[in-house]
Amino acid sequence: MHRGVLIVLLAGMGLLSGCGDAAYSEGERYHFQPYTMLEGTDTIKEYVLPKEKAKEMDELLINFFGTPLRPQVKCDEAQSELNELQLTPEKMAFGSKLFLAQCASCHGKEGNGTGKAAFKMDPKPRDYRFGKFKYVSTVRKDDDGKPDTGKASYPARIDLHRTIKMGLDGAGMLSFDQPEERLDALVSYVMHLSLRGQLEYRMTRFWLEEDEKPTEKDVTKELKEILKQWASDAKASYTPTVPWEEIQREGVKDNWAKGRELFLTKAGCIDCHGKNGMAKVEELPNIAAMKDDWGGAIKPRSFVTDPFRGGSRPIDLFYRIRLGIKPSRMQAIDSTKFSDADIWNIVGYIQSLQEKK
Repeated sequence: MHRGVLIVLLAGMGLLSGCGDAAYSEGERYHFQPYTMLEGTDTIKEYVLPKEKAKEMDELLINFFGTPLRPQVKCDEAQSELNELQLTPEKMAFGSKLFLAQCASCHGKEGNGTGKAAFKMDPKPRDYRFGKFKYVSTVRKDDDGKPDTGKASYPARIDLHRTIKMGLDGAGMLSFDQPEERLDALVSYVMHLSLRGQLEYRMTRFWLEEDEKPTEKDVTKELKEILKQWASDAKASYTPTVPWEEIQREGVKDNWAKGRELFLTKAGCIDCHGKNGMAKVEELPNIAAMKDDWGGAIKPRSFVTDPFRGGSRPIDLFYRIRLGIKPSRMQAIDSTKFSDADIWNIVGYIQSLQEKK
């Protein structure tokens, strides 16, 4: 949807506003919503609990995550991780108030991407509940403490902060630039919704597949595991081993010849983006059926005509190539075959394609 049209639509619905005095009511509760996800490359599966079991799930999770008005993340066995992630009741409560005014109209109360304004948006608003975020700077470490760029990782707070503040160019996610205190609170609340959703999803799968009602002990075990992994990932932002400026000086001299060579040959970029970087379906019919992890249709970027949703700075493009966009089909480039200098050269060549439009 065109950005200007979206703004008019939301304004007409009364859904663009500041925080004001808006707040969820005392009796408001989170309620189970079905989980839809892609399995394999083309099978979309939905996980749904019967009505009575859904109510029981709501009651089980309220002890750990509270209510929209009084959100919490309760896990005594991972208190240090909660502190690291800044998931305090006070910060989440402030974030909840802001989320209701600024975000719920698209992302929904539970953060499942089905708010009142979502029905006409393409791409659809993000469903936070799987713990999957496209634009991250983090890298998961393996059992030996070495970075593994092939694995998906949770975002750092700064990643979520940037997405909220800057928006996603070319998508319905507008820029919500505001004082740091508010951005910080929104990040904490988005993480709260994501954590609650991940637990609900895992417990739903367990109940449906094992035919056994999950217990508080089950929730505690899973929540502890997720919190420890998120805290670990959040501290592991990837730092390029060579600065952009060093590669840029040489790349500009030869019109990014090395980046062009990598792009057109062994990097594999042309498989989805085409030789001219325009990602035309006529040239690449295989891209027409691509779906993201939520089952939504996706199309690779045209580097000539499309905006870069995750940011257009050199470091933004570097992360997209080095780390991938895991919930989409854009996987991380092979870290054993391509150096950080190689990535910067590809970044420079891609930017040169944008400059030609």
